[in-house]
Amino acid sequence: MVTYKCLYNVKFYHEYYERFTARDFQIVPSPLTNERLLSFGLIFKQTEQGFSIFYQYEKKRLIDSQKEELTLQFGILVRNKHFETFTESSRSLNEKYAFIDDASFSVAIDNGDSNSHVRLHQGDSLDESSVFRCFYNHDSLSAMLGANVSIQKGDLTIYQGELLGRETGQSILGDQYGIYEVKTDEDSAQLYYLPESLTKVFGVIELKIPGKDITTAQVENTEFQARLASRKVQWNYYFVPEPGKNYDEVDLYLNKEKLSFSNPQNVTLLDGRHAIKVMSEEYFSLKNRYENQTIIARLTSKPLESTEEAHVRELQLPTPDVTRIKGKRMDGAEIYFSDIYIYI
Repeated sequence: MVTYKCLYNVKFYHEYYERFTARDFQIVPSPLTNERLLSFGLIFKQTEQGFSIFYQYEKKRLIDSQKEELTLQFGILVRNKHFETFTESSRSLNEKYAFIDDASFSVAIDNGDSNSHVRLHQGDSLDESSVFRCFYNHDSLSAMLGANVSIQKGDLTIYQGELLGRETGQSILGDQYGIYEVKTDEDSAQLYYLPESLTKVFGVIELKIPGKDITTAQVENTEFQARLASRKVQWNYYFVPEPGKNYDEVDLYLNKEKLSFSNPQNVTLLDGRHAIKVMSEEYFSLKNRYENQTIIARLTSKPLESTEEAHVRELQLPTPDVTRIKGKRMDGAEIYFSDIYIYI
C-alpha cells in the first residue's frame, strides 16, 4: 500500500471575501518544479483554500538524503478580471509578487495551537515590499541592464563585468531561478529571475524541498499563509432628485451610527441634471458582501416658512459595485473611488 502524507499546505486569505479562498486563482507549477515533484515522489493538489504538497512515505529517503535545499516555484494565475480592482495591489506590468519561504521574507506565527503557520510575506498582508521587477530566460540582459553589470545571490557573485549583447538570463543563470542583487553603473536593485512559463502570473510562491539535515518529519504538515488586503476606496454618492426638488442636508448612517461624509455639494451631471454629492471622509475596504451593514441616507429639505415642518426622506443605499471602481492620481498618489448614483 502506498501512503501519502501532507508535507506543505498553502492557504490564501483575502480580506475582500473575509475568509480563506483560492477561488480567483489557478496555481501553476513551473516546468522545473514539475520535474522535481516527479523525481521526489511529490504530489501537487490545488484546494479550495490554496494548494497542498504530499510526499510518498515510502520514498521519503529521496528527500531526507538531499544535501542542499531545492526550490519549488508555483505561479498564481488570476482568473477574475476584477481581482486587482478589489485587491490592494501596487505592481506594474513587469512586476510580480514574491511569496517566499525564506527567513528574510517570511514570518513564523506561533499561536501555540493548531493555528500556527508561516507567513509568506513581511507585513500583516501582502504589500509593496514583496513586489519585484522580473526578467526571464530569453531576455537580453544588456538591453535591460546596460553594458556593465554585477549579479549576486547572497554573498556569491554570479557574474561581473561587461555584457557583450548576446547574454540572456538563460546563458548566465541557467535554471537557477530566484531573486538576485543586480548592480549597474547607475543603479542597484533586486530583480526576480523567472522561467518564461510564469510571464503572465500575478505572483510566484517559492517553497523549499528540505535539505541540509532538515528531514520531512521536521516540516511535515507545515502551513503557509498568504494574506491579501482589500482595496480601500472613497464612496461618492450622487443624489439625483426630480426637477424642482432639493435637499439641504444629507446624513449617512451605518446601522444607526453616523458616518463621516462631506457636506452636500450641488453639482451638474454630464446630462445637465442637478445632483447633490456627498463624499466619504475616509476610505473603506471593499467587500464581497456587506452582511449586517445597512447604509441609510437621511435627506432633509428645510421649510421655506418657519411655521412649516422640515421634509425628511430616508433611503437604504447600495454599496460599491466592484466593476465600477475608478482610479486617479492626486498629489502623486493613486486613489480609488466609487461613484454611486441614487435617483429620487
